[in-house]
Amino acid sequence: MATDVSQLPRSAHSGAPWPVLAGLGALAAVAFWDLVGYESYRRVTDRLEGANEFFFAPTGASPGYVLGIAAYLLYHRHRDLVAAWGQPARPLLAGLLLVLSVASLAWAQYTGAQHLLAAGLGFFLLGAAESLSGRRGLQAVAPSAFLVFLLVPAPALVFNAFVYDLQLAIAAAAVEMVSWVGIEGFQAGDQIVTRQRIFQVIESCTGLRITETLVATAPLYAAVFHRSDRRMLALVALTPVIGLLVNQVRVVSLVLSPYSHVDSVHLAQGLIMMVVGVLGISAVDRLLERRNLFPRRARPAEAAAGVPGAARFTACIAVGVGLVVLRFAVPGWSSEPGEPSVQRLRTALRQMPSTDEEVDREFLGSVDFTDRFHRRYEASGREIGLFVGIDDRTHLGRSIVSTKTEVGASGWILEDRWELPTDDGDLRALVIYSPRERARHLVLVRYGGVSGPLAESARYALALDRTRWRREAPAWAVRVDARLEPGEKSLERTTAALQAFLEQIEPQLGAVGIL
Repeated sequence: MATDVSQLPRSAHSGAPWPVLAGLGALAAVAFWDLVGYESYRRVTDRLEGANEFFFAPTGASPGYVLGIAAYLLYHRHRDLVAAWGQPARPLLAGLLLVLSVASLAWAQYTGAQHLLAAGLGFFLLGAAESLSGRRGLQAVAPSAFLVFLLVPAPALVFNAFVYDLQLAIAAAAVEMVSWVGIEGFQAGDQIVTRQRIFQVIESCTGLRITETLVATAPLYAAVFHRSDRRMLALVALTPVIGLLVNQVRVVSLVLSPYSHVDSVHLAQGLIMMVVGVLGISAVDRLLERRNLFPRRARPAEAAAGVPGAARFTACIAVGVGLVVLRFAVPGWSSEPGEPSVQRLRTALRQMPSTDEEVDREFLGSVDFTDRFHRRYEASGREIGLFVGIDDRTHLGRSIVSTKTEVGASGWILEDRWELPTDDGDLRALVIYSPRERARHLVLVRYGGVSGPLAESARYALALDRTRWRREAPAWAVRVDARLEPGEKSLERTTAALQAFLEQIEPQLGAVGIL
């Protein structure tokens, strides 16, 4: 039997939908309250704290800042929601978005995966807007939903695939730019070497955090100055270019400054670069304005255009209540973490002469391991470096697969790379060169317990390693290296020596679940 809309409370169908919007907002605030303490999964080893971490840590997302802007945009565009109140909705789209919201929150509670919680809030905003205000309502909340989705970090495997190349590109550009002011220098991998100093381009120098913060600022700028949606999209699309350019200027200023090692200088630069970035957004906006592209948006009248049907109103409230219930009712999955340790490997190999080698954690950045060690052994008449890293998968968004794992330390230039087929699977082979040591090394790397990019990204998106479907065996990486001596057969001899060393220690590696 159809429900008579006239029998619903007036606040549900009148031209003043504020009680409905306030109620949905309160339900969403309770259901997604855990986002207030949102933290990135990847560990930052650049030793950044406080304000410096806010401005520069590449693996964070400034949740308080982003959620604050998202809330402001909802308030700023409330006239659009009111004017579109009761417009025809697309039931399938609205239903799909609301179902995705419920599923995301429930799975986030089960797995403890906050990126799913952020996705759930984004889906709820879009689903409720589509249900109650149709296409125009969806467009009204789209900027806020975009910012919420911005809190979802890229899979670590994807992040690792480009961040080191970005560091190298920034170092190369900085060497070129300092030459413009008469300073000679050269690039050694991720290092900028001049007569005065050596500057290392670490992950926090990539400008990813500054760029993310500016991308979140672009919709705020567009809202404050009443830009059209298309102008807002244009500014958001161009802001990454502004962010990377601003960061490049920051890196060059650090190379030139004798006080760049002082934390307060970094913080001051962060504030200055944010101001410069906003001025850059303003400059692009003025250019678009001058060319009369994407004119200012008209502010809609604050009047309801219709009445949402009873089913649409009831569905949104029911979903909001359901989200609150799920937040407290869904039990989190728990399991005793594994204990992958390389301590047994250290003990098993102690009969071989060796020396400790320091792990360059600042170079590795967000590439982290549950347990790891690095030593140099005497074998086959030469020094062979052995690095072993294990990841027990207890931290979401972490991947040990990276060019940094393979290169090993700062200041090395990757000259060549190829795959070396073996009976036990392919080895990654690299030739790296250190200008400081004037030495070339051959490196062989093997990974285990790691799936392909698509599979790893899907497992991260669904947080499967925090469920009953988690992989009990750890992920691992083994890296061996030796110096390449002069001679035509040096590469072949060194390759054979490294493979023989791997075969020699294979029983010990197998005892700790590797190889």
